[in-house]
Amino acid sequence: MMRIVKVVSLMMLTMVILGVFNPVFCNSDLPKSNIKIETNNDAHKINITNNTNWAIDVYTIFSMDGSIVSSGIISNTEQSINVSELNSGIYFITLYTKNQELITKKLIVK
Repeated sequence: MMRIVKVVSLMMLTMVILGVFNPVFCNSDLPKSNIKIETNNDAHKINITNNTNWAIDVYTIFSMDGSIVSSGIISNTEQSINVSELNSGIYFITLYTKNQELITKKLIVK
């Protein structure tokens, strides 16, 4: 399952570079404040809460050098992601919606 998700994430990234997938990074229609990404360092988890009508399909976590360190499918409006295998540091999480929107936020793992 993880291999499939990584392939999907790499395919989406390739489509962005080639211009096939044209994401909107700052769409005023997307209520980003209603999508919450919170770290729970004690439980080694990231909690994602989507209180919008935008369906989020896939997440990808990138390290500061741009490497994909984790990715997966989001199937619920509230989901927890285990980050216990990540080293302490700064990462970026990108959420991909079904409407070809990208939401990228900074993530600090302690």
